[in-house]
Amino acid sequence: MTRLIQVGNLLDTVDESILRQLFEEHGAVRSAKINRHFETGRSTGVGFLEMGTEEAGDAAIAALNHRQHGGQVLSVCWSDSSHERRAVHQQMFGPMNMTND
Repeated sequence: MTRLIQVGNLLDTVDESILRQLFEEHGAVRSAKINRHFETGRSTGVGFLEMGTEEAGDAAIAALNHRQHGGQVLSVCWSDSSHERRAVHQQMFGPMNMTND
């Protein structure tokens, strides 16, 4: 089961490669994603990362939470609810039990 790290208060100029570089100082990064507004494509200021190990994730959170980046104070934490939301989403929006007539 993959645990994601949520990063908030990012500048809108931060892209996936910048986010990845910021976290690679603390361990291997498996994935980095910036949330984007569905209509404008602009950053929402929130990103998600998957680190190589949970220990690397703990180290990154400890080092980067409340740290300034580009004049913004970052909010960095485990996004534990991501698994629960995914399970609820599957339960609610999984197969819709529709029949073909």
